[in-house]
Amino acid sequence: MQRTRSSAPSLRRIDLPLVQHSHAGLLILLLCVVVVPFVLSDYQLTLFATGLAYSVGVLGVAVGLASVGMLALTQPAMMLIGADTALVLTERGWPFFAAVVVAIAISMIIALPLGWLTSRLDRFSFGVLGFAFTYLVSSLMSSGIFVSISGGELGKPFPAGVIAGIPLQQIAGYAVVGTAAVGSFASASLMFRSTMGRMLLVMRQDDIVASAFGVNTEWLRIVLTAIVSGYGALSGILVGQASGYVAPPQFDVSLSIVLLAAALVGGAAHLIGPFIGTIILQVLPALANLSQVDRNFATGLILLMCLILLPNGVLGAAGDLIRTLGPNYPNGGATGDG
Repeated sequence: MQRTRSSAPSLRRIDLPLVQHSHAGLLILLLCVVVVPFVLSDYQLTLFATGLAYSVGVLGVAVGLASVGMLALTQPAMMLIGADTALVLTERGWPFFAAVVVAIAISMIIALPLGWLTSRLDRFSFGVLGFAFTYLVSSLMSSGIFVSISGGELGKPFPAGVIAGIPLQQIAGYAVVGTAAVGSFASASLMFRSTMGRMLLVMRQDDIVASAFGVNTEWLRIVLTAIVSGYGALSGILVGQASGYVAPPQFDVSLSIVLLAAALVGGAAHLIGPFIGTIILQVLPALANLSQVDRNFATGLILLMCLILLPNGVLGAAGDLIRTLGPNYPNGGATGDG
């Protein structure tokens, strides 16, 4: 008797986002990080490093979006919390690495109640909650209540870290930002290659099916929210390290839109999609010396064009084109290492 295949997804066979050709993506990212210092001026390198820092926050958005369809609009708030926590600890004499670890841990703990809410709210309601939470945190840190911590609306200089007696300035600071960014993207790929990554993607398709596999969906959403927020906190710290300054107005609700736009434009289902989207929406306009108003207009226009013409992002469209031109190219659903 011929066996019929079950329509239920298998944890071993299911296709994984952020894993497709991830080795090639990591190699491209690493090459960019290594080569860029040789072709850009010091000022341009600072802009690129700042873009790398933001791309880690975009990566968090992409992880939530590509796994369970989470709209992580709380990311700017977590970036601000992480940056200000690390700033305060560094000012009080903490070693830079210890300050970074504690700041990320605090941000992830703060995110736990938000993760609990993800299992009780629909995607739209959680998105609205994300906007509200980001607005609240940005407003509080801009007010006089926490002026000694954040510097209020004007912000505060972010002290350069020191590791093994080496000040993290200029090329040393860039090396730390670049290493942290590459490590963040590699960790996302490893996470989605794990059993947890497979369970997350089953949850995206159907929570009931995931529960049938014995997955604790509520607990997993809480953990995912904490991980996404950890990427956000690290991103905020790296932004401070790269630019040398942190101000609450940098991390308002408008940044939620920019981060989401970068994930969608680059291609949230591809490992380096967040990096590509950040380069397009953040780094290139900065290198072109566009005003903030022009950057906002360009972001909106590019996002609108991508949603209409390139719904899977730039990398998704590039993959479709390669598959069209080259019949021997692996299928889009293949989990290739690239």
